[in-house]
Amino acid sequence: MIDPNIETTRQVIDGAVGLGAVTWPVWVQHLETTGYIVTLVGGLLLLGLRIAIALHEWRNRKRG
Repeated sequence: MIDPNIETTRQVIDGAVGLGAVTWPVWVQHLETTGYIVTLVGGLLLLGLRIAIALHEWRNRKRG
């Protein structure tokens, strides 16, 4: 006879694996979109920082 606790555990594991397999494309699309947003914001921040450094160097060169 199979222990009911083991059978319940197997059903929970099967359900979790099945749910992950079915929803995997949604998660991948979400992560891809999030990656694009992080890359865009990070690139804009680095570009802004580089422009600020260039302006600072240009003003110091102009005074000196």
